Amino acid sequence: MVIIDASKYNQFKDNQQKLITDLNKGSIHAFHYIFDEFYRSLLLFAQSLMPNDHLAEDTVQESFIKLWERNEQFTSLQTIKAFLFLTVKHGCIDVHRHDTIVEHHLLQQSGLKETDDKEDGLEQKIIVADTVRLINKALKELPQQSYTICRMSLSGFKNQEIADHLAISINTVKTQRNGRAVVLVIEDNPDNMITVKAILKDNYDILEANDGKAGLELAKEHIPSVVLLDISLPNKDGFQVLKELRGDQALKNIPVIALTARAMAGDKEEILAFGFDGYVSKPIDDELLEKTILEVLDAK
Repeated sequence: MVIIDASKYNQFKDNQQKLITDLNKGSIHAFHYIFDEFYRSLLLFAQSLMPNDHLAEDTVQESFIKLWERNEQFTSLQTIKAFLFLTVKHGCIDVHRHDTIVEHHLLQQSGLKETDDKEDGLEQKIIVADTVRLINKALKELPQQSYTICRMSLSGFKNQEIADHLAISINTVKTQRNGRAVVLVIEDNPDNMITVKAILKDNYDILEANDGKAGLELAKEHIPSVVLLDISLPNKDGFQVLKELRGDQALKNIPVIALTARAMAGDKEEILAFGFDGYVSKPIDDELLEKTILEVLDAK
């Protein structure tokens, strides 16, 4: 049994050239990455051509054996994909070879000509299978709850059924189905709220609250991807709001970024030590805000 080193496997996610180079060198980690990337779409393709699922599975597995044993050097992920789909296609043709010969003989007897309809159909099935692969890949990059909601939606569940199954509000389902990260901004200063919205509106869905109580209610209703929390809020300050977020089982893992005018030496360290995941001082710098949000989301 081959033991896969997660660090060696994960390095290929953002480095396609290393993936190709290592596969050409016979890396088992690169091979497993390619297997995980394409197996499901190849199986879907084979199942659309084969009389039963067992034959489809055998044909796809054989294509990966041929990939591992091949002598040629690949230059891109596209050439690997083409190799695999063509290998599966030819494997399916081999299984159907007898029927193909019979069909060809009947066509000759009838005086009809063979057309390219089958090839056109094969190309369409490849496109469908690869589209499914890309959709699944995109879904896996979503936060866990968004991923579950989207998968259930694609399986035919209605919004209310998803909400009931996951024990969340229907608003949460509607918000997270669109796949964009949801940012809850808890800020009592209207000018700061306008600034944050202007910076983030193109890339995030934004929820607004002007005090801690309203912010906590929105957090429970929508389960945001990240919270931007002003420290100096009326009635219930940011530290108390954070404490309540961390004490709620459904909200405790949401990243929380402090928005504060406290920018003296040691302030950032003190705020982070309290349990905030990020820190942005006022006046708000747009690049720093976006960078901090991406950092805390990537760390989830």
